[in-house]
Amino acid sequence: MTIGTQADIAIVTEHRENVLVIPRAGLRNYMGRDYVQVLEGESRKEVDVEKGIVSATEVEIRKGLSEKQQIILAN
Repeated sequence: MTIGTQADIAIVTEHRENVLVIPRAGLRNYMGRDYVQVLEGESRKEVDVEKGIVSATEVEIRKGLSEKQQIILAN
């Protein structure tokens, strides 16, 4: 590399393995309450969750949601 050459770098500040991650559009917040809407049969149900790492596009879910549940994304 010479002076003036451009380079792209990534700095990883946190990393976890074997975690449940959802699209950020699935996480909802109301008055400090974090929750998701899940599909149960043909109806919606609100489920409180505990979030972990939050990126621009994804959210780690630490508690409250299981891997088989289907979430409803915000419009």
